Amino acid sequence: MKTTRQIKIRRLPAIFILGCLLAFAPTVKISAASISINFCIGQNDTNSVDAGETATQFQSVDGTNWNNILLNAKAGAPTNFITASTGGNFIRLRDDSGETNAAQLTSTLLANKGYCNFSDLTPEPQLSSSGEAGMMNSYILIGNINGTNETFAVSGLGNAFTTNGYKVYLFFDIGAAGATPRTLGYSVSDGANSNIFWAGDTIGDNSDTNDDGIIEWKKATGSASGSATAGANYALFEGLSGPSFTVSLPTSTGTAGRGAINGIQIVANETATVGRGPVDVYLLGGQSNMQGKGKTNSIPAGQETVTDVLYYHSSTVAGSTSPNTLYTNVTPTGSASGFFGPEIGFANRIKELRSGVPMALIKYAVGGTSLINDWKPGTNATDTANWGLKFSGFVNTMNGGLSALRVAGYQPRIVGMLWQQGEEDAKNEADAGMLYESNLVHFISRVREQFAADIAPEGMRFVQGTVLPYAPAGGFVAAFFPARHAVNMAKFNTDENSGMSVAVSNTSTVVCDDIITPTKAQILSDGDEVHLAAEGQLMLGKLMAEHMQAPNFSSWSAGLTSGAAGDDDGDGFSNGLEFFLGTNPKSPDSQSAGPAWSPAQLDAGSGLTNYFVMSFRRSMTNNAAGFTWLVNGATNLNNWTDAAFTPVLVDRTNYTDGTATFRYRTARPVNADLQSFMRLRLLFATP
Repeated sequence: MKTTRQIKIRRLPAIFILGCLLAFAPTVKISAASISINFCIGQNDTNSVDAGETATQFQSVDGTNWNNILLNAKAGAPTNFITASTGGNFIRLRDDSGETNAAQLTSTLLANKGYCNFSDLTPEPQLSSSGEAGMMNSYILIGNINGTNETFAVSGLGNAFTTNGYKVYLFFDIGAAGATPRTLGYSVSDGANSNIFWAGDTIGDNSDTNDDGIIEWKKATGSASGSATAGANYALFEGLSGPSFTVSLPTSTGTAGRGAINGIQIVANETATVGRGPVDVYLLGGQSNMQGKGKTNSIPAGQETVTDVLYYHSSTVAGSTSPNTLYTNVTPTGSASGFFGPEIGFANRIKELRSGVPMALIKYAVGGTSLINDWKPGTNATDTANWGLKFSGFVNTMNGGLSALRVAGYQPRIVGMLWQQGEEDAKNEADAGMLYESNLVHFISRVREQFAADIAPEGMRFVQGTVLPYAPAGGFVAAFFPARHAVNMAKFNTDENSGMSVAVSNTSTVVCDDIITPTKAQILSDGDEVHLAAEGQLMLGKLMAEHMQAPNFSSWSAGLTSGAAGDDDGDGFSNGLEFFLGTNPKSPDSQSAGPAWSPAQLDAGSGLTNYFVMSFRRSMTNNAAGFTWLVNGATNLNNWTDAAFTPVLVDRTNYTDGTATFRYRTARPVNADLQSFMRLRLLFATP
């Protein structure tokens, strides 16, 4: 048998644009974010703000993004909040952009003690299509309800509100019962700042004085009961900046200690912010090993806080920081407080590799979730009905983080994503495991489509890690994750360097093994074979950073005197081939790493048969953008296109140093042809 080593270089036209770049910090006008809340008896046109309607002159928001909080009660009867988004003791609030978890509303009223009613406005306001008339037509009571001081709070306000502060509008129509005037003192406090404004009302003194469905707004300015503003129907509270605030009724007269609130608007202060310029963003997603179960107290001293790398995370991970808030340092966040994931190892290493580059991490992860169901991304960005719940959460968190960066004056550009997931799919060999490869290819494509507007011009690099590296015979992983090999092979095959038809460009796979990324069972002897220990998490993050920042040919060849077709060290291996193999282009000893062949007995389905095998060990971390590689077979050197002679991949061995050995056999046995040839072919498209 004869073997050939052949490198074919294809050059594309090179275009160089010379220009002058001026560095400047543009002033960016930040539009005011807002959250609008309406307390309504029934969701109908008479007392809700409907799609196509707006309410209040202070912040015009279409009814689509108003939070119409449905109250379930007859006049004077106890009530509780009832909405589809109620969970536990809170209601998630939508902001004016449609973000569905912009903040949370919590209240003692959820204890079934609050009262709600239609406002005492009959026949005003006219029950027209007016959004603000609908908003002012029903209310909820706070204050002394059945002997309990009822309050409510809004919490979880993110950077869009806290960075530059915000103001709160309270809307109310007191509506006195009988001739006795009602005087109320409404209070809003964020813990650091608080204020009280007093308003008074009598029977017939209503918000729609002209009976035309248009509210005549009157601001409460009184600072004491004696100076209460008669007929006022709203109060404005300014100077707030905390992530939460409480609304209460500390005192009143003529009301039995209770008062009505029809609606609320929370409006971020609109200010001019000096632009801080571009920031490179990395998205983090996956299940429990992305969430993280490494113990924080095992992080080496000095590595637990990564300064000057921005960080934003969801409420599905926990640490010392609040969710949905932008921080200037990366700190440990894991499945619970006291645990961490790959973010620490990644942030420390990427900061070393990209010194001086502004960077940000946005993390969302949920344990026990599958790609086939929980993370399914639908067919496109508009197919939200077929998004998995966790994919929806991922998109919301990423958008929230990008928005927070913009509010802070940055120009976010997504350059990469880290993906650590697959254990859940590996439990089901017949379904999720076998479909993981096609699902993964689609998922990568969809993430890139979903965030296309924010992805950097050079593209979004996708770095993933293999799963379940520790599977002792008779153990938990061996017994309950039968598709782990299929899941990991899907990750290998989608790697840009795999040579497989499903390889995805700008995608790299980190090999986790039980030595360099050990599990908790190995380190702590706690029986947990699934989750990486602190040492494993730190190494996973480090390797992900190195794969993320893997050099392309342009950066790798800096300092060489010739391009991909050249041979700087004169060893017969072109610079392009040395890049492919991961050898040193300045050291003339690379041939030992090049393709080699040998006879081998292999079973191709009909028993042991003699074949010739070509093997080579190559770099799996170098960024393959700009070149492709093929293994061809032939019976003569003039025709390499006959598919009948295409070599067959026998196996691939992956190493923790970022290399892998590939073995290919001839398509036909040794004696089937007079002569056989195999070649490794590289095609470069150099800029």
